[in-house]
Amino acid sequence: MTEQINTAFSDWIDEDLSNEFPVVSMSQLYATSYFKKPPLVEGLIYRNSYIFAGSPKQGKSFLMLQLCYHVSMGLPLWGHPVNRGSVLYLALEDNYPRLQQRLFKMFAEEASEQFYIATWAKKVGEGLEDQLIEFVKEHPETSLIVIDTLKLVRALRPNQNNYDEDYEFGNALTRLVRQL
Repeated sequence: MTEQINTAFSDWIDEDLSNEFPVVSMSQLYATSYFKKPPLVEGLIYRNSYIFAGSPKQGKSFLMLQLCYHVSMGLPLWGHPVNRGSVLYLALEDNYPRLQQRLFKMFAEEASEQFYIATWAKKVGEGLEDQLIEFVKEHPETSLIVIDTLKLVRALRPNQNNYDEDYEFGNALTRLVRQL
């Protein structure tokens, strides 16, 4: 099944996205096989885009690191089966020494080969999408990407309505996530 998902993603990457009005016939739609992507955590977290928000310094990053580790290792999380996959964690407010210390405290010496970390990324609309697509091309088994924190990948534009900007930002990420 993973191979089918990866093939679908590869097809999307190679597809010409310049057509702003993609149309398919009902016959074409019926003739196309779509593969249901397995959840990340059975009965708890499904493949989609989410925003995990809360007050500062309440443990959001620790929770996301826990999720990332469990997905990258395929370990049950809170009694729920986990589908293993590669993970990319964008720790944009951290540095590698601090992350090493934090991860070692959380997981001791049991490292995961499928847990990737970056402390810098481009902004949405300024190259982040290409960075993520390239990562997934290199790691087609990727099933989870966490951006900590979204504020650091938002390209703010002057004179734009906050609602419109939030909507556009959310849409850009959701369009990308739907293809992973």
